[in-house]
Amino acid sequence: MTETENLDRLPTRLERWIGAVASLLIFLFLGTIVALGTYLILQRSEHIPIAVIAVLSALSMLALWAAFMFVRIVRGVPRKPSPVAQIIVGLLAAAYGIAYLGALIAGLVSPSPRNYLSAMVAGVILISGVAWTRHAWKSYKAREA
Repeated sequence: MTETENLDRLPTRLERWIGAVASLLIFLFLGTIVALGTYLILQRSEHIPIAVIAVLSALSMLALWAAFMFVRIVRGVPRKPSPVAQIIVGLLAAAYGIAYLGALIAGLVSPSPRNYLSAMVAGVILISGVAWTRHAWKSYKAREA
């Protein structure tokens, strides 16, 4: 497990390779879905629901972001993430944990035994996001002083 004092270091060579492979796989997966969806939309002559177009647009933006990250990881110079970037990642992780646990409590997600593991993962992500945000906030305040 990553210690909070070790979050703002340069990525190791292995971490860069994992990031490059992961971003490439995400791009290929999402790009395939967008290309297939666009092809199917162009084949249909009837009305396409706006929700389908919105989802394909969001997926295409995520695919382009993954491609950008791949190029940045492969061609860029390794550098530390800024405290602001760490705060954003921490807040996103905490928001995901809160949203999933809230959906579980509200009954939007089935409380079956299969979902206990995902609830535990969401709880860990929530706690990690709060810890990460707290650490990044301290780094941000130390930079200002």
